[in-house]
Amino acid sequence: MAQVFLSYRHENDAHRERVRELGQRLRDADIDVVLDQFFLDLHPGGPDERWPRWSQRMAGETEKVLIIGSPGWFRCYEGKEQPGTGLGASAETVVINQRLYNVAGVTGAIRIAHFGSIDAASLPLDLQGFQHFDAAKDFSSICGWIKGVAAVASGGTVAPSAEWLVAPPVFEWLLADCQPVHDAFSKLLTATPPHRILLIRGGSETGKSHLTKWLLSLLVRHTSFACGRFDLGGATELDAEFSRFVQNLGVDEAVRASRGRPLRERLDEVLGALREAGQPAVLIFDTFEQGGEFQRWIEETLLLALPRAPWLRLIVAGQQVPQCDAQLVEVQRLDWRVWFEFGKRFKGTLTEATAQQIYEFAGGSHSLLGKLFGPAA
Repeated sequence: MAQVFLSYRHENDAHRERVRELGQRLRDADIDVVLDQFFLDLHPGGPDERWPRWSQRMAGETEKVLIIGSPGWFRCYEGKEQPGTGLGASAETVVINQRLYNVAGVTGAIRIAHFGSIDAASLPLDLQGFQHFDAAKDFSSICGWIKGVAAVASGGTVAPSAEWLVAPPVFEWLLADCQPVHDAFSKLLTATPPHRILLIRGGSETGKSHLTKWLLSLLVRHTSFACGRFDLGGATELDAEFSRFVQNLGVDEAVRASRGRPLRERLDEVLGALREAGQPAVLIFDTFEQGGEFQRWIEETLLLALPRAPWLRLIVAGQQVPQCDAQLVEVQRLDWRVWFEFGKRFKGTLTEATAQQIYEFAGGSHSLLGKLFGPAA
């Protein structure tokens, strides 16, 4: 059964009751709801570990967290609440913030719901980009997100999204140039793609990592596919990279069962769990040329498994990429003029002289230029 933790601030009795009503509706939709009020119904004395510790543990261990957005909760998140108030919510926000940090802000495990209208600009800056639901109007979508399924257009019920897409989707593309990557990526997500592997090759500072992070964010925000990104260049912190990789793959049992074993064996367990599930999965690998034994794992395990795995799609990026039957897109460092045209979409007063100065300051780095020229976070 899908599980969700409701993180909220005790604003007042009416707000508290609305949270309880939402929790009960989710229960009625066959969702395991973790809520302090429900816990207190079963344990009138409260948790033995004390409420702050319980709140932190639930915020950290529950598979999905639905934030009930309110001014008080946001103050707790930003550390602006009055001392001695909102202690439970404050304890939760610390853990939620750390969960976001651990996955570089890209996660399918945390979303925001609210009662009535809400101004996105009133949210903490680093939460503004997340989908936020109207608890009443978007209830079926909330259920769909928690269960990992897509909501039926007519509302009310949900149906599994177990198939690849019929036609290539058109994503909002907030990157400079790289349209060939968008087109190849969109086709990759269909049931009959020209190739089931997308290779992105380019030299240093050509934006490959920025691209792969963006592709993962599109998958997390706009599909229900299992997806993960592994940066093979992070040799010094492979355990942390593995944890980020499996965040949105839905293979928690395999991850727990293989804990403590060599990383290559853990990857085998993950692949086996994905094969058993048979649901669409997109695996992204960055900095391929630095992968060492994991580069060989991709070549000797994943690529060989692909012909018999219609549920699997691969994206591999690097200065070097595998030699295989795949769609190959070459990326190059962009000229300042491309960045100027890109920046004008979001900063109407941008001049050519300023664009050149910014380009020189950033040393041509795609990731930095994307932040400086792109939309506000």
